[in-house]
Amino acid sequence: GGAADNIWEAREYTKINLAGGWDVGTTPEAMKEDILLGLRVGLCGALASFASWNATMVNLLREGEFGNAAVGYALGIQLPLISYRVGQHLAVYVFVWRTRRE
Repeated sequence: GGAADNIWEAREYTKINLAGGWDVGTTPEAMKEDILLGLRVGLCGALASFASWNATMVNLLREGEFGNAAVGYALGIQLPLISYRVGQHLAVYVFVWRTRRE
């Protein structure tokens, strides 16, 4: 039924975003190490984003929208790879630019 489906979706959403909220309530004083801050914020945010994206794709598959799910998976895999490569090239460019200025 409708209510049972809504409860199931709410429970799944809570599981997905539980890890994303793990770093809530921490203070900068408690996380003085930059690497710890980056790992906690970055990893938890990435985990929550990936989990919610994948849950959406699974729901599309369950609803029989295979075309939309395929496009979603293709974009979800290709765009991070492209962004990673652009970031690599940008980092090299900035490094070379800064070393030439010194």
